[in-house]
Amino acid sequence: QNVAASAPKIPAAPMKQKGDSTRLREWKKWGGGPWEWLSWEVLPTWLGGQVRHVRKMDRIVPFVYMVHKRVDYFRHAMESLVASDFPSQSTPLIVSHDGLVPEMLLEVQQLKEQFPYLIQLVHPYSCWDHEHSFPGDDPSLNANYTGDVYGNPRSSWVTCAKHHFTWMMQTTWQLDLNSVLGTTNLVVDTMFFMEEDYVVSPNIYETLLDGLDMMEQTAASDIETQAATAKAVKSTTLKDYFGLCPDVTDFAVSDRPPKELGEGWVWKSFRTGPMVLWRHAWEAVVSNRHIYCTLDEYNWDWTILQMQTLNKVPKLVASPSRPQVFHFGASGMHGGEDMNHVAGQMWNRTPKVFSGGMNVLPWEGSLQYSSDFIPNLNGGWGHPADHRHCLKLLGGTGTETLPDEIRQQFGAYIYGIVPL
Repeated sequence: QNVAASAPKIPAAPMKQKGDSTRLREWKKWGGGPWEWLSWEVLPTWLGGQVRHVRKMDRIVPFVYMVHKRVDYFRHAMESLVASDFPSQSTPLIVSHDGLVPEMLLEVQQLKEQFPYLIQLVHPYSCWDHEHSFPGDDPSLNANYTGDVYGNPRSSWVTCAKHHFTWMMQTTWQLDLNSVLGTTNLVVDTMFFMEEDYVVSPNIYETLLDGLDMMEQTAASDIETQAATAKAVKSTTLKDYFGLCPDVTDFAVSDRPPKELGEGWVWKSFRTGPMVLWRHAWEAVVSNRHIYCTLDEYNWDWTILQMQTLNKVPKLVASPSRPQVFHFGASGMHGGEDMNHVAGQMWNRTPKVFSGGMNVLPWEGSLQYSSDFIPNLNGGWGHPADHRHCLKLLGGTGTETLPDEIRQQFGAYIYGIVPL
């Protein structure tokens, strides 16, 4: 049978122009039945097109926001999301509250009309709701406590964000989204995690789908050939990917490329969020909870970095060459108001539309995919009470400890035992 002759005629794919995502989405809706998977990036070669990738049409990527009390920040973040291509009528928006802050609870509840699949979670162990008891500032916790690696007493200002993040991650991955969406066989293997002070690009969702599809469908040898990085990418399976980071600069944590990148994707090591995380990456964290929960590091992202140096968690991420999120907050969720007031000057900085498709570029920055970076510990997470709580959240007994060989491997960078 002549397949090409029997195939229906497909309308010409429109040229992809910046800001023209509506016309592209309309074209993608063309057809039905076995032809539904076709998109402007995917045209069978027997129809004169070039096969670049096949869009996984049944994938959904829930967006998850960690919020605390900065209502004005979150309002601007939602205005950005509403203006984007996020499919609010079919995809869950999950908001995790770090405490019963009345103003923030009301602000989120008012979004239900725009986001029918809105899910509100409330962290039951928040410092906000336990100001003078664990995990808040219980004075008895510092009695007979010799301090963290730097000798500092326990402070809830330092510990509460990691407690919230840990609880939120474990809770969201256990949600039954089939019951929320009215489906039966949906498997959600990726989620996009952000905080309340990020704005997104107009085509953020389409870009994330492109990147996830690329991770599934691009062979490691192709990555090595196309990216031509100084250090070869050795990933061979999906399990080697941590996720997708939509800000290639990690908001200035990573060195910016010394020369301008074109439109496309780069492969690099994870440094910090926001991030689209694969389910298997979080499962790797849970499997190594005795490390995650007992390292003296109050930052969740730097804890994961240290686990990656131990090869306990995958480290490779894909990033679009143009940042697709912008962090307008001047400090973390629990930072002081004096540090956050300057953010109002940056609320209107919307990331540009990304049009890189599936193009893979060489990474010109100094932080390409590498295991050479060993971060210093920041301390703040040395109290046994925080360890026990974290371990139990992740399914442990609460009695697990950091193995001596890991203490020795990190050496002076953690405990001042021996230099590396």
